[in-house]
Amino acid sequence: MNEKVATCNMHGVIAMSNDVFDEVSCDMRYRIDKMKDGRKKFEASLRFADYCCSCCQYDTAYCYYAAVLEKTVADNKIIDKYKDLAHKAYQGLICCNCSNDECTWEVTSDILAGYREIFEEE
Repeated sequence: MNEKVATCNMHGVIAMSNDVFDEVSCDMRYRIDKMKDGRKKFEASLRFADYCCSCCQYDTAYCYYAAVLEKTVADNKIIDKYKDLAHKAYQGLICCNCSNDECTWEVTSDILAGYREIFEEE
């Protein structure tokens, strides 16, 4: 049986195949999604997004970074008690924006544009 477990991009970066990544991360996603909104969930989401980036799964990572931003910014202001998490999520989106995937770049560019003013004021 031949099963693709890894991929290599044109820059020589080796990463898990999407199928393997999905199988490995399924339980982590489920646990995060079941948590109630709050600091613990946001921290878990950021750790998972960082893990996704380390596996070159930027299309998954940006969803978690964006979700944290949505919950840590209100009325175009960063919620004070989540300031550190909002900054980490914003920086994570910047990392995802450097992806070679055109769709991921486009979506993260749009998300970043919506938050840019807020974070430039900081």
